[in-house]
Amino acid sequence: MKSKYASGLKEAGLRMIALVAFSVFLLLLRLSIMGSQLPVFTKFDNPAAAAKAPTRQMTMHYLVALNSWLLNFPCDLCCDWTMGTVPLVTSVLDSRNIATLGFYIAFGTLLWTSLWEYEAKSKIILMIRILDFEAKYKDLPFRPTQLLVRYCTIFSL
Repeated sequence: MKSKYASGLKEAGLRMIALVAFSVFLLLLRLSIMGSQLPVFTKFDNPAAAAKAPTRQMTMHYLVALNSWLLNFPCDLCCDWTMGTVPLVTSVLDSRNIATLGFYIAFGTLLWTSLWEYEAKSKIILMIRILDFEAKYKDLPFRPTQLLVRYCTIFSL
């Protein structure tokens, strides 16, 4: 009789392999579309990257929360997020930090329930759950904002 943990381990391993293979495929597709060159960004394209610490860190963390919000509620999507569309978070007292904190609390709760929903009998199963969670949800908020088409030509058709 096959253990349910052994079959779960095999299933999780297959999911991990599929996720890694698909991610590598998307990366290679993007590189081929871009002509094997990295994009060049200016301060106007990404003002947060040019800002000094801690403004850069607070803004980048807020962008994670904002992209997660846009993933679930895309009614506020914009075709161009450059030129200061999202103002920099310059103060710890900025109200947008509450949204950032709320996102990380919700994300932590999701992580907690996904890891300990069922009691793990071994450290290997726990590690596979952690890696599975990370592979599925690490960059989920950024999926809608990642363009696979160079120069946004798909939107002009």
